[in-house]
Amino acid sequence: MDPSCSPPSSPGASSDGQAQLPGLHIDLHLADYFSYQVLNKTSVQKLQVNEAELQRLVAIADVTDPGQTRAMNPNLKPFFSRGGKLLQYHGFSDPLIPSGSSIWYYEQVRSYFKNADLSDRYRLFMIPGLAHCSGGPGASSFGRPGQSSVSQGGAGQSLNFTPQYDMILAAINWVEKGVAPKTIIGVKYKNDDIRQGAAFTRLFCPYPQAHRGNLSTRKHQLSQ
Repeated sequence: MDPSCSPPSSPGASSDGQAQLPGLHIDLHLADYFSYQVLNKTSVQKLQVNEAELQRLVAIADVTDPGQTRAMNPNLKPFFSRGGKLLQYHGFSDPLIPSGSSIWYYEQVRSYFKNADLSDRYRLFMIPGLAHCSGGPGASSFGRPGQSSVSQGGAGQSLNFTPQYDMILAAINWVEKGVAPKTIIGVKYKNDDIRQGAAFTRLFCPYPQAHRGNLSTRKHQLSQ
């Protein structure tokens, strides 16, 4: 792919931000989705489409929503009414799913609830330098899913096993004790190996807040 054709990285993507233009290339998972869920094929077939056919398949998928995979419904009332707390994160350096899609969904939910303050039940953390769910040049270890054992480098494991550093513990603390996470601290390990210690940490804030750090004084500010 010609790098000059790639869209720019999102603000806050840190270095090495990547972006991909899918064009008409469809990866294996998406091809299987169209073949066996949208078209309901019962035999193994290779999916070959042009742009017009792809648009037709997308239109069918939007209407039929097989397996309820769209995940775009902003009506979270049933979930919230049961006392549910939604703690979401997305990496600004995600090369597969645009990071703006999570911000878009958050705003759709706010709009559905008449722009009410949702901070007591829904918090979105946008993570600078985090790739697709994990990895990337940023502080991508904060107790996220997909953690590896210490013997395998400890990717994803938090610096401290507390709600301030660990997103899973933060979610538990929110649900069980009613303490919403004001910030989360992520860590980047040296050579991505927990056994070599921390290279740096970053303070993450719930959207729409943004973190402004002073590297010389190590002071942190939150801005709306």
